[in-house]
Amino acid sequence: MSRNRKLTECQMADFADDYAERERLRRIISENARIVVAMELGVSVGTIQKVEKGQKVPRVAPAKVAEVARRRALYRLCLELYRSDYSDRALMARYDISKPTLLRRAQEYRAEQMESKRVAA
Repeated sequence: MSRNRKLTECQMADFADDYAERERLRRIISENARIVVAMELGVSVGTIQKVEKGQKVPRVAPAKVAEVARRRALYRLCLELYRSDYSDRALMARYDISKPTLLRRAQEYRAEQMESKRVAA
């Protein structure tokens, strides 16, 4: 397994797609983190923990409890997918590249995205 090889154009395109999906998952994970959900819905972190454990929360509206459960389920699903398919280790293994190469390709991807946003604006 050579860690010093370059990615072909096709592999770079695949890497860009995977990295875009990785960024999308990271955004979903951060939007549904406990503290964010607590602040947006006006419930405590303890309440969210009770909902996750399946305990009853009588003082909170059922709609809020359902929304907390939905968002935290989405969080767990995206986190599992991120860890299994889009973590640094998974991407390095998929493309047979080293960590510095991964970081460099990610930086190039972000630079391309910024440039495309600049041109579009």
